Amino acid sequence: MKSIWSKYRPRLLGALAVCGVLALLMGSGAGKLARPERLAGQDRHIGFQLVYEEIQPPDRSVVVGEYDAAEDRYVFPGREGLNCFLALRAGPDGEADFSGWSDMVGAEVALDMSPDGGEQSLRGTAYVGPVREGHKSPGGLGYVLNAYWVYQARDGTVYLSGKQQGFGGNGGVTLSMEEVSDWTVGGSRRTDRLSVEFSIRWVERTERVEAAWYDGEDRLLAERALTMEEIGDGLTLERPEGAVWALITVTDARGGVERAAYTLDGPAAAFHRLIRLDERGSGRTADLVLA
Repeated sequence: MKSIWSKYRPRLLGALAVCGVLALLMGSGAGKLARPERLAGQDRHIGFQLVYEEIQPPDRSVVVGEYDAAEDRYVFPGREGLNCFLALRAGPDGEADFSGWSDMVGAEVALDMSPDGGEQSLRGTAYVGPVREGHKSPGGLGYVLNAYWVYQARDGTVYLSGKQQGFGGNGGVTLSMEEVSDWTVGGSRRTDRLSVEFSIRWVERTERVEAAWYDGEDRLLAERALTMEEIGDGLTLERPEGAVWALITVTDARGGVERAAYTLDGPAAAFHRLIRLDERGSGRTADLVLA
């Protein structure tokens, strides 16, 4: 099974399916530049920062991103969420490098690394679901997934502006942007055409996960039931001796059931991806590894 976090993957074939229509809760507003002395239009729109937060009046403040080299991602203080952009960086030898998509589930990235520029694209998915029973937002208004516009200045500074769109509801929607701009990286001028797109997908809360292992005669060898609390951010399960395939059964809080089968005939482990919702309903991935 292919790794979901592969940094360089082929271009996504076909359009992303739209799962339904979400209610548009907030409009967008023009934000101020990170440094007002810059001429308008010099800073480049490179994508979005996706923040799942309580519904509130639009915040127009500018927040500068702090690059986390260990995680290859940007942190925006007070606007923590999912990076969904392609920030152009100069590598140690002056070559062009990109970052800002490791948070997106199933990220599809295409990067033309030609010295004089090229086309770059990013597509990924953000997951949301129901609020945990008994939990209420501090202000009692509920939560919304805000997409803040992220820009990059010519000096490399990455920041989000006050421009944003909020999405809520129980469906799916896709938001995209395109940008063409000239840059100078490591003393060389390049022209890049950038496209960024993300889809929002609704998921129910996982109630129970069951793993069952079978031999070559389809005889049951072992089985185990798990909760999402036990799985946490991820869990590895060792296969019993003689197991050649496994069946994963996932039951959600509404009684829906999904099943997936994995062959275990090689040295490589199989992965089953789960979406773990926090109390607000914001989704993060958790991999169940069948070693």
